Amino acid sequence: MTQYKGPWSAGDVSTYLDDAVIPLRLAVNGPDGCPVVASLWFVYDQKSLKCACRPDTAIAQLLAKNGACGFEVAGETAPYSGVRGRGIATVSAEGGKETLERLVDRYLGSDESPFTTWLLNRSDDEVCITSKPEHIFSWDYRERMSA
Repeated sequence: MTQYKGPWSAGDVSTYLDDAVIPLRLAVNGPDGCPVVASLWFVYDQKSLKCACRPDTAIAQLLAKNGACGFEVAGETAPYSGVRGRGIATVSAEGGKETLERLVDRYLGSDESPFTTWLLNRSDDEVCITSKPEHIFSWDYRERMSA
């Protein structure tokens, strides 16, 4: 069961993650014990954060060895608000293509650019990263910063 701290309820967090079309920052343990951070597109689905990437990326390979991760979803301009937390992630070839298609729709919409075509033409080899948050901390400085 996910533990929530901060000013937002579980419903507020869900709404924020559903609406936030910004990259997720995902932190994992590197081979030397130092954190490795990647910015990835995400979709919030049934209390899990889902991303897609190539199986040979460092983030996918590191998570396959150790699923412990941290994450943050927050905008970079004031007034600041967002969520961060930690959890366990899995990497699976199953669902990779479908997840990428959802992400392209979420972040690019109906854009039929060469970039969209390039991404979707490679979708058969994508893996799905599913992170199940165990702890989520929210913060919201919008009221304080707008006063």
